[in-house]
Amino acid sequence: WIKFFAKTQGKRFGKPFLFGPDPNALTQLAFEAYREMRIVDPKFHVRVAERTPQPFLEQMVHCILDGCTSMVIVNDDRQVEMLAQNGKTVEDANEYVLIGCYEPAIQGKELNCSGASTLNLAKSIEQVLDAGDFPTFQALKDAYLGVLDRNFTAIADKVRRWERLWPVTSPTPFLSGTMSCCMEADRDISEAGATYNTSGCCCIGLADAADSLAIIEQLVYEEKRCTLAELKEALAANWEGFDELRLSARHGVPKWGNNDDRVDHFAVEIGNFLGERINHEPNARDGVFQAALYGILPTVQGFGRRTGALPNGRRAGEPLAINTGATTGMDANGVTSLINSVTKVDLRHFPNGTVLDIMLHPSAVNGEAGVGTVISLIRSHFEKGGMALQFNIFDADTLRAAQQAPEKYANLQVRVCGWNVRFLHLSPEEQDMFIAKAEAAQ
Repeated sequence: WIKFFAKTQGKRFGKPFLFGPDPNALTQLAFEAYREMRIVDPKFHVRVAERTPQPFLEQMVHCILDGCTSMVIVNDDRQVEMLAQNGKTVEDANEYVLIGCYEPAIQGKELNCSGASTLNLAKSIEQVLDAGDFPTFQALKDAYLGVLDRNFTAIADKVRRWERLWPVTSPTPFLSGTMSCCMEADRDISEAGATYNTSGCCCIGLADAADSLAIIEQLVYEEKRCTLAELKEALAANWEGFDELRLSARHGVPKWGNNDDRVDHFAVEIGNFLGERINHEPNARDGVFQAALYGILPTVQGFGRRTGALPNGRRAGEPLAINTGATTGMDANGVTSLINSVTKVDLRHFPNGTVLDIMLHPSAVNGEAGVGTVISLIRSHFEKGGMALQFNIFDADTLRAAQQAPEKYANLQVRVCGWNVRFLHLSPEEQDMFIAKAEAAQ
């Protein structure tokens, strides 16, 4: 680990190592060394199955509670089932690894271009509101799904154009030589030499989209608190001068992440639509597109800057919601309700990866009882169909103190998305985001 970390220092989103679902002596040693060193990189990808022994789970959770959070924990049984339902043989599905942050791919047989494209679910809300008026909410919702369909069609066409040029501009013989399937097929990996040649489509902003639809339905079409034209006027003004309406939007309508079917059903419907529309769409490499449901921090920041104000009270340019979680501060009913909301979505629709971020206050997981609490959260999430979890354990006061005196908190780690960084290496804007999330977890 010392030699590896000296080379990487957490750059380029960290470097992963895979453990589980059947730990051995080397696994135990790796976790012992990792906890002792308290470094942000390498990062651990941990496959946890129903059969994974309790002592290993306890060792893993002790690391998390000790602030060593550079790991993502995945539901091994469900991941294998999902991959088998999306074109892989069961034998191959059992040989998956996680590449990048959370994206499963078949080791030695799949070129998973997991970040080939991104579909902004929140931007499509903005686009459908720009399209005109709608006499009923059903007409608006149908139009929203139509915008999603057209946006993905345009994305897929662009990716296919790139893929057709790949063998000409960037053949990859070295990587191809590491895969026996490419050698047997006598084709470069850019020429679809792998057994599985998939192209990812990362769907971001689920919470923003679901919350916005719930707000439009309630405030415009049910309560008639405002007209659709008035809501558009508020968004065009970036909510300036519409404080009362924004307050109603933010706090008077149910939000994703609170186990409330009045908004959760929108997320479920969007998830079903995305899975049916994206998965199995042909790419240009004898393979298919695969949907993902996650948005890492640079992605939600970058696409957020290009997204206008939204009905959920978000102002133009602000980051979108991260991964499958709620909008920051809107999951007011605790972690169990958050898990219940997320697992209503059929996450098998997203073979390109998905993850839920869990933020816990240290007081909620003190001592040995806290170890059992975290293990129960993991097991409960997985039993309900959740695919992956990652944790941050800290309080807002500690983070504020680290902002004021970073030299005293040099080793304070933050699980950013699919990787860890030291808190002092985050920008002030990013630090404030995590402080807001920690405040909401108290």
